[in-house]
Amino acid sequence: MKRTLSLILVGVMLIFAVAGCGSTPAPEGSSNDEGEAPKGPQLSMIRIGTASMTGNSYVQGSAIAQMITEKVEGINSAAQATGGSGDNCYLLDEDEIELGFIQSATAKQAVTGTGSFDGQKIESLRGVGVVVVNAFHIIVNTKSGIEKPSDLRGKKVGVATMGGGVEVNANIVLGEFGIAEDEYEHIYSTMGEALEMVKLGQVDAVIYATSIGNANVYDTLSNGTCTLLSLPQEEIDRITSKRDEFGPSVIPGGSYPDVPDDVLAISGSMLLLTRENIDEETIYTVTKGLFENNDYLVAQNASLADTIPENAMVGMCVPLHPGAERYLKEIGALE
Repeated sequence: MKRTLSLILVGVMLIFAVAGCGSTPAPEGSSNDEGEAPKGPQLSMIRIGTASMTGNSYVQGSAIAQMITEKVEGINSAAQATGGSGDNCYLLDEDEIELGFIQSATAKQAVTGTGSFDGQKIESLRGVGVVVVNAFHIIVNTKSGIEKPSDLRGKKVGVATMGGGVEVNANIVLGEFGIAEDEYEHIYSTMGEALEMVKLGQVDAVIYATSIGNANVYDTLSNGTCTLLSLPQEEIDRITSKRDEFGPSVIPGGSYPDVPDDVLAISGSMLLLTRENIDEETIYTVTKGLFENNDYLVAQNASLADTIPENAMVGMCVPLHPGAERYLKEIGALE
């Protein structure tokens, strides 16, 4: 899989300000003067890989970075615009970021070495929690003639960045309806450009896993050129029964302009992942901050209402980091 890498650093001044005091995880077996293992977070700077600056993940990641900086003692954080979920898997593995937004379907492929990660299994990924539970919005241009998923064969589909979560999800969803990856035309762009293209009829469809009521989707559906495709319930049951990274979802009628009826869909999770070589105390502290400051996060971005302990394991298809596991067990969210 070709790797797309755009390390557009948000808060550059913040990075420079703390670069001199940043640290890396202490070597295994290191100790303090009393011979005890070091305590407290050992990282002073955490970079969060999100997606393109026009995507919702970037805004959500910025809110989480701000929360960490303001609410988690001893740690500063900044969001980075990247190529999305697939890119973030590699960036984590290569120590380029400390946290990454990765869609559950992409994460599963990465840790199993399948799909877009065929022959490139990434074993270093570890879970922190779920940021958002995302419904799959299948947005189609009304002039495309698409009335059911199988009609997408041979069509132009906006998949955002190459190898990113949007493309992975599109491949999986269309594959479930018998459409192979080479049986539709992949159109690459940013997420914002993909939505603009489907609105203008330059692509026929976009399959976008995002929170219900997403402002960009709302705008795309506001001028009457696009609508949402509803899936048959029996197909939703079939897909979710065999894929633990997905679940059923309903997009309530009226959530978007000109979509008066409920839309049946599948959902995936936007996972917040880290890597195994980051020390336990740092991830414990970050996980605690993430789940104990939900009011703060929602005030920054309403879609982060899903960032609660009850959702922490929804679609979590990678092993938890020991720091996250310890916190979730402490509060009873995990046995």
